[in-house]
Amino acid sequence: MRQVIGTTAWCVALLLIWSSQTAAKNTQPGSRFKHPLPSEWAEWPVPATSPVEDSYILSRDIVVDKVTGLTWQRGHSREQFTWPEAQAYCANLRLGNYRHWRLPSEMELLTLVDYGRYNPAINLAAFPDTPYKRQDGYGWFWSLSPDASNSENLMTVDFAYGYIVSFRSSIANWARCVR
Repeated sequence: MRQVIGTTAWCVALLLIWSSQTAAKNTQPGSRFKHPLPSEWAEWPVPATSPVEDSYILSRDIVVDKVTGLTWQRGHSREQFTWPEAQAYCANLRLGNYRHWRLPSEMELLTLVDYGRYNPAINLAAFPDTPYKRQDGYGWFWSLSPDASNSENLMTVDFAYGYIVSFRSSIANWARCVR
């Protein structure tokens, strides 16, 4: 059953993104939107469960996703930021001898959601201390992706249940950076 749930979740997530996401244009911190839309997404293999337990290479500060090839900040921002602040936070981050971090797209964030579990809907061994409870400020994480139905909002992903919700850029949410 877990295999069916995982595969279905990946397919649903892909359909949601491809059908609703609009292109953002700028990649500079402080700009309204940033959009990486790599063509490699179409080549990402869909694992039997999402995400697969052994699909990560872990180090102290970073996580390399062997399925997508993305390198993730293992932790997260220690405070919640508005969207422009979150962009600046990622742009200035230095981890694991790496520079050039950025906020992930909605699609990239969704690859971290494990729909086979909830509270949290993320692998805590790979991403420890991910906020997802009310007392932690919930688990909404900024993406770079604009809301296709409201250009003033940006998409976030919640790691309690894997929900996708849009917020105004002035609302404070968490940041987890990628490169």
